Amino acid sequence: MRPWFLLFLLLTLPFTGCFADRPPAPADDRISFTGRVVFVPLEGGFFGLEDAQGNHYLPDRIPAALRRDGQKVRVVARPAPPTVGYRMWGRRIVIEEIGPP
Repeated sequence: MRPWFLLFLLLTLPFTGCFADRPPAPADDRISFTGRVVFVPLEGGFFGLEDAQGNHYLPDRIPAALRRDGQKVRVVARPAPPTVGYRMWGRRIVIEEIGPP
């Protein structure tokens, strides 16, 4: 019985560090900027946001009415929780407010 227990520990112990509870971003950690919508022709194409300083943001959603390459927008967002994704472009954000400037 003891070898099975040791084997169980050796197989499960490496995975215990993979699950960390991270608190959500505080409300004062908001990001607000004026920028533009950009179409990124990678991986089938998607829309992202670019601010005046050239920083890239990958939003969770952009309303259909604003999905035009070059569309100027005013954005209030917060950092998205860490996730795995295939779009390796920009910082992931969750949109709280988006509209024309």
